[in-house]
Amino acid sequence: MSSFGKLAAKLRSRIIALAREAGYEGITINEAERGIAEHKNHSVSPRFAELVRKGLLVRVIIGQSPKGRPIYQTRWDPYTQRDVCLHWLPEFAPSAKKAVRSEQVPLSFEQNYGS
Repeated sequence: MSSFGKLAAKLRSRIIALAREAGYEGITINEAERGIAEHKNHSVSPRFAELVRKGLLVRVIIGQSPKGRPIYQTRWDPYTQRDVCLHWLPEFAPSAKKAVRSEQVPLSFEQNYGS
């Protein structure tokens, strides 16, 4: 395995561990980037996509856009000042019927994980 492959595998493992810690609250890419500060932010995001493709992380669809694209459950991120997509380990993901938009239940990073 190349050094890049080892780094990618290590990042995927760290993301899975952070998602497990987040449990039912879910985790965002931004939260994972802050939790894995020793790596460049742009190297964390592609690992999320790989984990979603493999079914190791899931997103909850709460609707559909007028163009037919899925709308995923989000949470307000105070650092970026925007709603960001939530990811869960499959065993922690809420059902789509229980999922809500972040405007209804705003949760900050501090509320979920402390400062």
